[in-house]
Amino acid sequence: MGLGKLSIILSLLLLLTSCGSQTKPIEITTTVENSEIPTQAPPAPVKMLDVTWYVVTEENFEEFKKKFVSTNGVFVFFAVSPKDYEALSLNLEEIARYIKQQKQIIVFYEKAIKK
Repeated sequence: MGLGKLSIILSLLLLLTSCGSQTKPIEITTTVENSEIPTQAPPAPVKMLDVTWYVVTEENFEEFKKKFVSTNGVFVFFAVSPKDYEALSLNLEEIARYIKQQKQIIVFYEKAIKK
């Protein structure tokens, strides 16, 4: 073997062994950090508009028609059967139930993120 090849092999050997002799132990630490999650302000309260309900029967239809035209200018109105009125009432109650449950969920999570 030539002197050049021997010097290359020795140089590589020194480079490889010198890296392995200076190993440092790895130190692993765990830290817990709590994130600050701001709670949001509640939405503005619901502002409902007034609605006038009329009960119209065969007996008061003509009187209703005169009064309605004098108040509103035209004879156009919407009618709901008693069964449909009940369904409307139950639907509004269902919406109120849903909103209350959503509010409870929001309160639960707001309490969960407080320290």
